[in-house]
Amino acid sequence: MTRPNPLILKEERVLGVLIVFISPEIGKAFLQNHPGNGGDLLTDFKWIVEKIGTNHAISINPENEVGFDLDAEILRQLCTPEAN
Repeated sequence: MTRPNPLILKEERVLGVLIVFISPEIGKAFLQNHPGNGGDLLTDFKWIVEKIGTNHAISINPENEVGFDLDAEILRQLCTPEAN
């Protein structure tokens, strides 16, 4: 098995913005503008957040009408267990 080659765009405030798509079909047009990033890892979102950490932002379906962004602060809040 080869290592995933995630598409991470540079951003000033965080380590980068991880580009994620909800399906391979949605990502095809965007990935044509970023050669060398096949977008070929299918996994669940929880695994992505666990692996990428909270110093990155995540853009889901960029340049698509069903897309949205999660900045690093929102990811930190999602990953921080609530105090009991």
